[in-house]
Amino acid sequence: MLSDDELLRLADDHGTPLYAFDTRDLAPRVARLRAALPRDVALCYAVKANAFVLPALEPLVERLEVCSPGELRICRALGVPGEKVVLSGVNKDEPTVDDAVGAAGVPSVVTVESASQLALVRRVARARGLRVPVLLRLSSGNQFGLDRADLERAAREATGDPFLELRGVQFFSGTQKVSVRRIRREVARLGELACELRDGCGLETAEVEYGPGLPVAYFEGDETDEGALLEGLAEAIDDLPRTDAAGTPVQYFLEEVPMTADTAVLGGTPDFVLVDLALSACWGAVGLCGLVCALYAAGRDRLEQAPQ
Repeated sequence: MLSDDELLRLADDHGTPLYAFDTRDLAPRVARLRAALPRDVALCYAVKANAFVLPALEPLVERLEVCSPGELRICRALGVPGEKVVLSGVNKDEPTVDDAVGAAGVPSVVTVESASQLALVRRVARARGLRVPVLLRLSSGNQFGLDRADLERAAREATGDPFLELRGVQFFSGTQKVSVRRIRREVARLGELACELRDGCGLETAEVEYGPGLPVAYFEGDETDEGALLEGLAEAIDDLPRTDAAGTPVQYFLEEVPMTADTAVLGGTPDFVLVDLALSACWGAVGLCGLVCALYAAGRDRLEQAPQ
């Protein structure tokens, strides 16, 4: 965590207002997650959570999920290879998909969240003469993703398409989950869906991307037993099949797991600063764990560290 002396030195060196991110806890945080989860589970970081920590975080995870052209440009500017990028989002348009698959290094996978998106990705892939890997997003009962019937219908359409490589499914049902039972149910549901797609569509699921929505303690008193949640998640994943019918390993990705990057906001002229107004875009579980909100008053004589 950034100390008061460090915050004052940053303010002196760079002026205010200033956003400062302490990334020293990122590597230990990733190491803790890997130690708690099965060894064959990979990590996918959602860039919308905090793009500023990407230089430190990108080498530590297997994939980066982008949901907008701006996030994709940030990854490219940092030299992130295309095959490490997941192109996601419910509002993908044709120029965005065309730009993503037309650049050097096709994305590792493109998510399909509606029947119209499936048609869009197929159209772009055919025009480019490429075979684009896709994941079908299963809805949790809201407007995001495909319901069970639509997903099975999309799987049948995509299976055997020369321009689509149907890799598997994606599922994300929300954030701030504190129930091990709920996480176990969701993981088991994905295993059942993989079996149904195999039996009904002939699809051997190669990848499952799951956003567990682990909780972040934004305020005092919000702490949960993260160890128990991770243990339950690991046990649920261990119950899933590790290979398909042909013996090919199935890859599991955890998406939008909470990361640690202490944030300080130092304000100059105003007497107060509104901090992290974009947190709603972080979907809770992808946000900043151990958030530090520092208010730096105009006279710089009232440095207060707000509660987590």
